[in-house]
Amino acid sequence: MREHQLPAPDAETFKNDVPLGDYFEGLARQSKSPKAVANWVINNLRARMAESGTTLEQLKFAPQGIVDLVQLVESGRISSKIAQDVFVEMFASGEASGAIVQRKGLAQVSDSGAIERYCDEAIAANPRSVADFRAGKTAALNFLKGQVMKASQGKANPNLVGEVLAAKLRAP
Repeated sequence: MREHQLPAPDAETFKNDVPLGDYFEGLARQSKSPKAVANWVINNLRARMAESGTTLEQLKFAPQGIVDLVQLVESGRISSKIAQDVFVEMFASGEASGAIVQRKGLAQVSDSGAIERYCDEAIAANPRSVADFRAGKTAALNFLKGQVMKASQGKANPNLVGEVLAAKLRAP
């Protein structure tokens, strides 16, 4: 718990499943974000293994794959939502996360010009939500953000989308 800043339930999970705990320990030593790695191991890997009847020894991808996936999310290269899809494919095929992102063109869009275009389209297509936001209904911003994410097929950087939309909607 101390070494990797894990909450008690995570540590308990690894204590109760020693092979999984050992697997995590190996990954944690390679990662700058052991807590994020623990989340992927506990919430994604363990669930996939249980539903498919796969053991750690039968995994098709290298353990480094989870560390790489966490890095892709933390660097902003892919969103956490896209990471979920990449993990499913990585688990099934054994292909490296970076290769999947590259092959499928899943890299997150952080180009402000492209995001501004998506935002302009969402604003133009949803005048009621724009009016609602300007009338003080902050939930309207989330709706518009969702429209941008939908238009970009989940590739737009959500933080940048929120910033650009808010700036555009507050402008006179």
